[in-house]
Amino acid sequence: IGDAFKIGDLQFTINGVRTAESDKYNNKPSEEGYIFLFIDTSIENLGSKEVYIHPNNNFRLVDKNGRNYNFVWAEGKGSIEGNLGPGRKISGEQSYGIPKDINEYELEVFNREIMGSSIAIVTISISQ
Repeated sequence: IGDAFKIGDLQFTINGVRTAESDKYNNKPSEEGYIFLFIDTSIENLGSKEVYIHPNNNFRLVDKNGRNYNFVWAEGKGSIEGNLGPGRKISGEQSYGIPKDINEYELEVFNREIMGSSIAIVTISISQ
């Protein structure tokens, strides 16, 4: 967390993580025993073409048992969705509903613009 890494023409930085029982509008995860995980992320387009960024396209959260957790709409601090032009940067939080009792995840990061969809893996540790 905190180090920039490049996949193709996209540079990613995971700036930090936080958990919350609810989002800023007091919405709660839909499953009992779950909390929100907010991952503060920055993405910079170092290439010459516009790319579309969305948490469902560019990220997958997986626990130690291989279970995937889908991106959920929860109001965090900014959004990392939309078209990202050449030389532009976007920052914001992506959110997931996760079980309270699991403290470590892997965030798989994709650049779908590259054939074969190259990935990087970032370990996300949660202290509760």
